[in-house]
Amino acid sequence: MRSSSDGEARPLVVNVEDEPQERARSPSGIYKTYKSRWIILGILALLNVSNAMNWLSFAPVANAAKEYYRVGEFPITALSLVFFILSIPIGFFGSWLLDVYDLRVGIWVGAWLNAIGAIVRYLSRFGRSYPIVIVGQVLCAAAQPFILFAPTKLASFWFPDDQRALATMLSTMANPLGVGIANLASPAIVTKAALTESFERMLWIYAVPACAGALLTSLCVWKSRPPTPPSFSAGEGSQNNFWSGLKKVYKFKSYLILMLSWSIGVGLFNAFQTFLEQMLCIRGYTDSFSGLCGALLIFGGIPGAIATAVFVDRTRRFGETLKVVFVFAVICQFWFVGVMRLEDEKALIAASLSTFGFFALALMPVWLELGVECTYPDLSEATSSGLLWIAGQIMGIVFVGLALIPGLTTKIELSIPNQCNVNTKNSSSPLVNGTYNHYGNHTYNHYGNQTVSDLTNFGWCTCGISLAICFIMIAFFWPTYRRLEAETKAKAEASATSGSEEITTEC
Repeated sequence: MRSSSDGEARPLVVNVEDEPQERARSPSGIYKTYKSRWIILGILALLNVSNAMNWLSFAPVANAAKEYYRVGEFPITALSLVFFILSIPIGFFGSWLLDVYDLRVGIWVGAWLNAIGAIVRYLSRFGRSYPIVIVGQVLCAAAQPFILFAPTKLASFWFPDDQRALATMLSTMANPLGVGIANLASPAIVTKAALTESFERMLWIYAVPACAGALLTSLCVWKSRPPTPPSFSAGEGSQNNFWSGLKKVYKFKSYLILMLSWSIGVGLFNAFQTFLEQMLCIRGYTDSFSGLCGALLIFGGIPGAIATAVFVDRTRRFGETLKVVFVFAVICQFWFVGVMRLEDEKALIAASLSTFGFFALALMPVWLELGVECTYPDLSEATSSGLLWIAGQIMGIVFVGLALIPGLTTKIELSIPNQCNVNTKNSSSPLVNGTYNHYGNHTYNHYGNQTVSDLTNFGWCTCGISLAICFIMIAFFWPTYRRLEAETKAKAEASATSGSEEITTEC
């Protein structure tokens, strides 16, 4: 044994060769880690990136998509909304499949559904067929639960206890990373001058990583578990039944509070990504700037997620970290909603979204790992995280519906072309129906109609909801780390009975 900087005993890591046979469990106290775990983690991350890109590829260029497919506003919104809707029924099936048939089968199903869906999306170029593109979106949406629910199970099966949050973060944050890439790439690829050619180019570009992920999965993901488990919980703690676990969910008070806060957070993230263009275009900001802001929300969150994952892996202070970061995320949400109403304030809006993303996305790995800690061993890792994601997608539907309520969203009829796609602005131009005309003598792009939505009231409503959830978390969320307690107890018993050192080997 060796000691870490905080005085806690850490296992000795040595290099050995891969064992040819696969064993479900190891001798008491003997745990091993394998270098191949990073390959599987990388493939799962690629699948999450690709699936998220397919989800949000149309939202940053919604007006261009309306013109390309010759449809109205709601059919384009439905291309994103279908991911929320299908995640509910297919999410339960995905959790069951990952539990019953294990990790490998779930990842394979998700990878190939995502690839086939991306190919079908590209085939919609023939005749600019909206029915075909919606079928492709349905297939990609069906793939999402299998890919999105797998990170905590992969972390538990393949990674030692002091790397689990990091592994969960890397594979989970790949999903918002894909959203950020789509926010940047779609407006950059699609141009008004060559709408048809550029839109079709976007479809095949997004199909490439989906197909690559499916091929890599088929070539490299051949085991659900390593030959020898990396920790006690990987070898002993996952002996549960999917249906019996679901029946016990209501008993875990901390998990239910966690699910409430998670669902609000994921629902808000999905709603903001869906409506960010509309939130900003009413003030005269371009599609390109809206896409940049969506990307800043993501890329600002990556450093925060890395920091929290490393911190909780070393300190085990999951609950305290969640509460502190949650408070700062709510403060930054208020900041963004306040400044998004301003004209000609790109720097402020970009700064507010980057900071909001830093704290909001930093919560994701902590939330998911806490879900496992609160329900261990009654719920498997895939079921625990799967229920959280399902709740988040349901809340995403709720927030999208909330944005359509009269009063929270104000419809403004403009006597000028839709300024959501303006390229340049004239700050001295007159006020038109409650908003400024920024066109002057400059050129502009015009994909859609002359009706735009003011989502300011919706933004303030979401801030109030987040503040209420923050108070609930601070007052009532006091979790028990059931998995960590079981592992600590198992280590103590193994040490007392055998007197031997625990050895973690790295292959």
